[in-house]
Amino acid sequence: MTTQALRFPKDWPKIVKPHFLLGLPFVGAQGPVYRDLYAQLATRSDDCWRQWGEPGRRLNLAHYIAQLLEGECDWPNANLIPEDPFILVAWCHRVYGVVEDVLNEIEEHVGAKKGSVDWNRFEASTVGEVVDCLLRESKTSGA
Repeated sequence: MTTQALRFPKDWPKIVKPHFLLGLPFVGAQGPVYRDLYAQLATRSDDCWRQWGEPGRRLNLAHYIAQLLEGECDWPNANLIPEDPFILVAWCHRVYGVVEDVLNEIEEHVGAKKGSVDWNRFEASTVGEVVDCLLRESKTSGA
């Protein structure tokens, strides 16, 4: 069975633009968005990793990124698929945006200089596209 990509929650537009309720836990949009994404991810099993293909650098980097994001963003698991929108899995409800510390760790892991990756270019990319791009641009063979 093929797992479907994460869907954008209906309140997503409310958290990507300045809003006076942003950051308020009971009335702000980040709560419903987080719960929606959490529920989507919670249904996934380790079978998702089959969608990445054969073991190798791509799968290893995807696992690394997923585990970092799971811990930092409070996701229920690290079961990502290549078609998941990167912006959704890298979004953290506690910081109301993308977690820069995780992005810095990913840069270091692939051998890029801290701050050298233009993460904004991945705003409309999938996790698979990000992994593939980082692998192409990586300076080390261990990524």
